[in-house]
Amino acid sequence: MTFNDKLSAALMEATIGIEAKTIGSWIDPKGRQNLFQGGIHDQWAKNHDTTSAELLSKGWGRARVYDTDVMIETNNINHIWDAIEMADEFRKNGIILNYRGRSIYLDRKLGGWVTKTGERLDDVLVRLEHKE
Repeated sequence: MTFNDKLSAALMEATIGIEAKTIGSWIDPKGRQNLFQGGIHDQWAKNHDTTSAELLSKGWGRARVYDTDVMIETNNINHIWDAIEMADEFRKNGIILNYRGRSIYLDRKLGGWVTKTGERLDDVLVRLEHKE
């Protein structure tokens, strides 16, 4: 086993360890959440006879609750509201939104959700919708 193989295996093991301590969710196109404790999204998809790529292409989103943030990957901009709901439910102050390959970090401020540059969530949504 080469050094790179060992490094890849160690990183995978560390990632799985972190994932096992978090809450994951697949969000269907209508916003219904399918929460699960620990595990990996790919395994959840496999258990439901599909793949992560197929679910994402059909309008599903995948989210995970970490220590301080909620991370969501989606092609459906409406899933931002589900991420906000998860952040509220689990008392998190950040959302990492990966929307169609673009990553945006949103921070909870007194006046609502904003980017690190101060752009408000409403403005972010308008900008993203115009790029579609």
